[in-house]
Amino acid sequence: MHSWRITSSPGKKHRPKAPRNFWKVNRPASFSVTSPITFPRRNVTTLTSASWPQDYCVDMELTFPKFANKSPYGSEGGVALMGNLYISVVHTKKLFQGAGKGFGLMVSEQGNGDGAYYVTTGFAQPGSTHNALFCYRQTTNKPTWLIDGEKIDQGYLRNEGAKLPATRDVELTFFSGSQTDYNAERLWGATLHSWAITPLIVNPEGVAPTITVAVSKKNMPITSSRLNVATLSTAMWPEDYCVNFDLTFPKKRNKDPNGYEGAVALMGNIYLAVTHTKKLIGGEGPITAHGDRNTFGLAAFERSSGDGPWTVHYVTAAFARPGTTHKARFCYRKSVNEPSWKIDGKNIKQGYLYNKGVAFPSTRDVKLSFFGNDDKGTSNDKVGSLKGASLGSFQITTAPGGKYSKKKASLAQLTTSKPYVLRFHMTLSRCFTHCSKTKGLRYFAVTSGDTCVCSEFPPGLASGSNLCDVQCSGKPGEYCGGLGNYASVYNMFDCLPPGPEEKKQDQKKKIFFKILFLFVETHRFG
Repeated sequence: MHSWRITSSPGKKHRPKAPRNFWKVNRPASFSVTSPITFPRRNVTTLTSASWPQDYCVDMELTFPKFANKSPYGSEGGVALMGNLYISVVHTKKLFQGAGKGFGLMVSEQGNGDGAYYVTTGFAQPGSTHNALFCYRQTTNKPTWLIDGEKIDQGYLRNEGAKLPATRDVELTFFSGSQTDYNAERLWGATLHSWAITPLIVNPEGVAPTITVAVSKKNMPITSSRLNVATLSTAMWPEDYCVNFDLTFPKKRNKDPNGYEGAVALMGNIYLAVTHTKKLIGGEGPITAHGDRNTFGLAAFERSSGDGPWTVHYVTAAFARPGTTHKARFCYRKSVNEPSWKIDGKNIKQGYLYNKGVAFPSTRDVKLSFFGNDDKGTSNDKVGSLKGASLGSFQITTAPGGKYSKKKASLAQLTTSKPYVLRFHMTLSRCFTHCSKTKGLRYFAVTSGDTCVCSEFPPGLASGSNLCDVQCSGKPGEYCGGLGNYASVYNMFDCLPPGPEEKKQDQKKKIFFKILFLFVETHRFG
């Protein structure tokens, strides 16, 4: 997704989903705890203005209790008490709109019934582990929860708009709701693996990643080779990016002696591939309770011409049993030359197999292919098509905190179609469905929460991150541009081969232009 301002010099803005690691890359913690916490710890430190900035994020990894308590109010217990700012685990009545399953998280002002209660829906099953990031801009009174790098449904349970505490030089306590009593709202059966306060530094692009390319659901799943389905421009494939995909792995591995199972995607000269044996960190895993092994891993590497030493390979350890489905995210920040893998929202063992520290290719305006390559015998490419697998989704997003393209365009370029307005039912998917019905359109945009427009061309200049903050009229929590002609703009492309009707239309065009050419030649020289 891009966000743009529609003016005579339109602009773009990015709206977020920041993974946990993003805050640790460029934002050193002002205070952190790295040893696991399993029982209350009172008055661990005094939080000053230096260790707890005005605009901040609290970044933590928490294993939730295996059982919910029987609190009729929905309070499970405190994670951290920062003066009067209270971060707690909640369930049932304390979940946002009572929605979701299991546990959620809440931030509130302890002891103030008139204070803000800002909560998530239920997202955590008993005993599960999650990364949670709570950010608060005191300057704009804007709280946000991100869970495992994603913005989930959230909002005020009570007292919407009330400000959170701003007092500093206060005590920090874990797993209790009191600075003096261990057992007051104690959190039982949980483990806090890490906890940090970091400054919230808002860059011009915003706080979280933005979708630049997404393969539509009608084209999914992909189970066989699809070559050259799109050309990845700089706008579609940013300099600092993440690739997100859902993949069901093959039911058995091939016999490739090099350890390549096959390509998930080929983006120019960058492969994302399923690997085994020699192309894993640590080799295959031990036999599991299911009677088989974690056989497969994933690798990102530069395509080889076969003329030199191994190219840069950044790979995971084995994590996938045959036939299992996993969510994978590969991010690369060229600005700091940092690759990373996340599997099912978690960091796993990973590293360089060859050529540590060598940069990945940065060439754009290249072809995108799935489950194969376009090798026509001109190279010694050893990575074949991926067989027996299923790709359920595929996205390219901006890497939070990264660099983005800034293309210019005119206002007319965003008005290819008549605006489509749904005062009460607009969502991103409805706008996409509306625009995808017209052949040749490559972009859809939403603005003012209820207005959809389609375009063949991309608009262009960056706008401030606080300008696309109007929720979609048909789906609270989803953002549909902003006021004052600010819009959120998405790329769309069709990776299915042309159908019979499309082939017929293309053939008619060829015949038309052939007749036109003959007419011009006859008219000119006859």
